[in-house]
Amino acid sequence: MTDQTGPIRKQDDVLAELGLLAPAEMRLRTAEHDQPVLHALCMALQAWDHVDRRDWRTRQQIVAAARQMAAAGTVPNVEITDAAVGEALAAAAAEPMLIETDGHGRYRSAATDPEFDVFGVGLSAYLDTMRARAGEPRRLSPLEAVHAGNEHHWHEPADLDAAQACYQRAVDSGDPDAAAFGQAGLATLAETRGHLDEAAERHHAVFEQGHPPVAARSGQWLAARAYDAGDHQTAQEITDRLIAGDPDDGVLTDAWSLRSVIAWSTGRHPEAVTAMRTAIEHAGPLAHRLWERLARMHATMGDFSAAADAQAHVIASAFQGDDAVGVYLQLMQAADRLGEAPAILTGLAEDTTIVHSGRLRVGVASAYALLGDDAAAHTALDAARAHWSAHTPDVAARIDLLAALLAVAERDDEHAAQLLSSLVDGDDERRKIARPLLLAAGDSFAALNRPAAFEGARPLLEFVRDNGSPQAAGWAESQLAVLNSPTERS
Repeated sequence: MTDQTGPIRKQDDVLAELGLLAPAEMRLRTAEHDQPVLHALCMALQAWDHVDRRDWRTRQQIVAAARQMAAAGTVPNVEITDAAVGEALAAAAAEPMLIETDGHGRYRSAATDPEFDVFGVGLSAYLDTMRARAGEPRRLSPLEAVHAGNEHHWHEPADLDAAQACYQRAVDSGDPDAAAFGQAGLATLAETRGHLDEAAERHHAVFEQGHPPVAARSGQWLAARAYDAGDHQTAQEITDRLIAGDPDDGVLTDAWSLRSVIAWSTGRHPEAVTAMRTAIEHAGPLAHRLWERLARMHATMGDFSAAADAQAHVIASAFQGDDAVGVYLQLMQAADRLGEAPAILTGLAEDTTIVHSGRLRVGVASAYALLGDDAAAHTALDAARAHWSAHTPDVAARIDLLAALLAVAERDDEHAAQLLSSLVDGDDERRKIARPLLLAAGDSFAALNRPAAFEGARPLLEFVRDNGSPQAAGWAESQLAVLNSPTERS
């Protein structure tokens, strides 16, 4: 691994000389010499934050990690007594704060920037030392060795042998926290190397040891593997244990999602829906994929209204797929609620917190087109063109595709062919953006068996014939056959 300590240290030194280093970081630099126990506790929290995440730690966890770092020499070798720890924790609360407390005997590193609190005070200082010794795991504390192993494992270029040595250092340390993380690291390393049986054995050992939070993550891995192998009973038993465990372990979303998949695969559809809704409750702002699954579940069960309501959450997210709005409109149409769609999409488009406003504005025009109100569709499309997002390639392609489809419906073949050809034969970026939109249009028309044997639609039909799904390609071929027939040409 490349030694990255030089640039980090140099940057901090320059910032300090210019008086631009955060006050808490300046205080920590001074504490390394004047208050070494306080400094050691801050570095111990950094080690924890990099192995797990920035979170609350018990005094016992912090002190154990600090003593191990002192023994390894990654912090000054000072005696860390209970009395000294008490004094240091009290001093840490003074401004600029170095360590926060929840008031119930738990602590975490103070954030230097409230907007970016992934890692707290001491980040650069901690990384300096850890990375300088990453090639010699015996010169690191057990938790630092786990972090070094993770960097060897996941940073490019990877060094799997070095990662194994670091993880093994933690396993052999006798420290229960570090040993659990080290064993989990060896499990993921075995998976990376393709040794799945070894990975399963190591994950099983971690799971049965029950050390939070890595035990739950290993349990989730084992449950997914059991499901993939067709052992639904074992997968169910493991997910039951995970769901009954500590909510802070961070696996409830995946556990409930897998429970939903298991229930669905065995025909227990209502139970699957309930489990998926519970998974969504735990997923927070990253629930868009789960909402998509829920929408498909409801649609399969024939409840298109519930499916549309679920899909509405997808189009309101920052992660909607290429045709999320199109799927929403199809579901609203199937639920006989298409008339509601323009107002709903307009409301979402005007919400300043919604990312894909341009897509939603084009969706309003699409809804009117599906309703057969071409005049309203053109008005909505003009409004979409007037929005700033119309200048982005993604929204511009959507506007042109809908304008082309409206032209086809109005038998303005020349204009339709011009727009469709610009999408099919445009530059690389335009073709890349247009491809999923054209394919989705082909799938939609094929599902409805919609007549499209018009000269203006030829570029779309030829594209779908050559690139679409079997059903869509067959539909396009049949439409081209009609278009190319002597009767049609005459």
